[in-house]
Amino acid sequence: MFKRTIAVALLLFLNLIASQEFALPENIGENFVFFKDKDSKIHLLKNNIDYVFENKKWNKNILSYDSAVRDSTIIFYKKGFNNTNFKPINTETKTFLILNGGGPVLQIEKDKIIRIDNSVEQKNQFGAAIFEHNNQLHMNGGYGFWSFKDYTTYFDNITNQWELCTFDPAPKFQPRWKSIYHKTKNDLYVLGGRSSLDENSRIDAATKDVFKIDFQTKSVELFESGFNPQIPITSSSSQGFKINNQKGYLNNFDIVVFDFENNIVTEYDNGDVFKNRHPNTPLLSVKDSVVFINNKQGVKTIEFISAQLALQSPLKTVEIFNLDNPGLPYKKMFAFSSAVIIALFLYFLFGYKDYINKLVHHDDQWLYLSLIHI
Repeated sequence: MFKRTIAVALLLFLNLIASQEFALPENIGENFVFFKDKDSKIHLLKNNIDYVFENKKWNKNILSYDSAVRDSTIIFYKKGFNNTNFKPINTETKTFLILNGGGPVLQIEKDKIIRIDNSVEQKNQFGAAIFEHNNQLHMNGGYGFWSFKDYTTYFDNITNQWELCTFDPAPKFQPRWKSIYHKTKNDLYVLGGRSSLDENSRIDAATKDVFKIDFQTKSVELFESGFNPQIPITSSSSQGFKINNQKGYLNNFDIVVFDFENNIVTEYDNGDVFKNRHPNTPLLSVKDSVVFINNKQGVKTIEFISAQLALQSPLKTVEIFNLDNPGLPYKKMFAFSSAVIIALFLYFLFGYKDYINKLVHHDDQWLYLSLIHI
């Protein structure tokens, strides 16, 4: 315990030395979207006012937009223009904001913000896993209209509408929202999340499976072994952040990094570094730093923490799941062999019983043993 306390204190001291923090723009308020663009520049977007962090200062840009009701109602979203309602996503060439639940899509450019979809507010995939594949936006799972979803949709760049992805054979896994996920080049790994209880569809509970969607073969693989119960986090309302080609999530004040391709997950002790993180704002990974918004006694700052220091104190590393299921065939073989042995034992036992019955004869007074048996 003493050693851990010393390690945490040292970590805090090193972070204090290596970290940098800068004040947020004045009058930023509470409603803004904090994200990094396709060029890894950090933004604070307040409706059509875009603050870009460059050279240790905020540069303010006023973005033009279509003032038609259809566009302006999304750009000036009454329920809050923030990271809860809008999910940033980058392709290789563009930066987008997707309305949580599906439907409207905003494209962010250097001097304008435009709505590009031909859809309506769908309210059908809240808490979906949002990712890109082949420069197309995708969403997996989610919740809406009193049910959890098990399908994947993509934004068609020709029709500018959300379409349903098809797989052969059709995947069979539990619907969910708020999953842990990571998109690699061709694969989407999805772990856990939350779904409805069988006995009460109005209550969501932890989902305990993991699957992989292969977009190259259009197939879905469900890992029968599920995931390791020692994994520290199995659901999140956050999109997480990419770090070292892996996927990171914040678990209380600790960073948890999933490496699905190598089948390991590591939790790192970060002390109280993220204790004052501004609610509902994400962690971002930029070059060699982890970036977040701090809120100390109402004073908001953007803070840069060395990624090397943030990941230097591992608490534990465990396997995510059993990729090859090496124990599963042996278990099945053992169970089958045991069943066969028991069946044979019972067969010979009852057969021997019948044999004894044929040797033994009796009447009311005597018991006879038959010595001749044909």
